[in-house]
Amino acid sequence: MFADEKQAREPPRGGPGASIGAEETDAVEWKFDEQIFTSSDFPEGRREDWLAVFGAWCLVFCTFGLVSWVFLDDYKKGPLAADNPGAVSWITSLQAFVQTGGSALAVRLLRPALALLIGAPLYRCGLMMLSLSGEHYQTFLAHSIVVALGSGAIFTTSPISTTS
Repeated sequence: MFADEKQAREPPRGGPGASIGAEETDAVEWKFDEQIFTSSDFPEGRREDWLAVFGAWCLVFCTFGLVSWVFLDDYKKGPLAADNPGAVSWITSLQAFVQTGGSALAVRLLRPALALLIGAPLYRCGLMMLSLSGEHYQTFLAHSIVVALGSGAIFTTSPISTTS
């Protein structure tokens, strides 16, 4: 197919991912916002990198792990057994909506560190309020609003931390 084996392995020059000086460094360069980066600018596999990935996994586990229908079954059988099942299902449905919407707002309004500093205490406070709630409106406010806003702000930091 190719006259030269080297030509088959080397990408064309000038485009994204174009190889420059592949003979000397095997570095790939690309341009972003008028800055030129090479693949050697981003070393992979360091301990700090994998700790960031593990921390992001923990954040996702704690935030989206709370969006489950286990709470709905527990509410229907436990403290909110006397309430209408349709009204009880609004708690977890609105929680999923507010959490993803809160995450989208936190991305636009807050820096990642600030989102984590605001979201973590809000999340903890909401879970504490949830443990103290006995009425439908208390459970609704704690779970659907406070916990959801806190977990949405926390979740914002997980994808950002692995890409920066």
